[in-house]
Amino acid sequence: MTDEDVAAKPLIGLGRLRLGMTADEVAAVSSVFGTAGDPHSVRMSDAHIEDTLNTFAAGMSEEEMKSLRELYAEQGPPQTLANQHFDSGLVSLEYEGGILISITAYQKCSALNLDGLKVFEATPLDV
Repeated sequence: MTDEDVAAKPLIGLGRLRLGMTADEVAAVSSVFGTAGDPHSVRMSDAHIEDTLNTFAAGMSEEEMKSLRELYAEQGPPQTLANQHFDSGLVSLEYEGGILISITAYQKCSALNLDGLKVFEATPLDV
């Protein structure tokens, strides 16, 4: 991995990853971060919501649980929002409608740099 592979470019991307890419375009340039899992929706399925309520909602009334279901339906993440993780634990990606909208680099990505400054080694004021 070179410094250029993990160079942060604000509002543009990270290394060869560029905001606005499709998952296929990301796959063509992201091997430096390890093996990528398939993008998966961050929205919980109705079955998952019901399992969660059954596990944690002891003491809640049916009306309260109905309100939580309605709130998630209205304000939960859209079906088109997806995450993608790499086996290296260096970065994760977020897609909206199949388009890369966010790149998160974790502290394990110690070579992450901004204009040559090692981000995780610098003080917050330096970054």
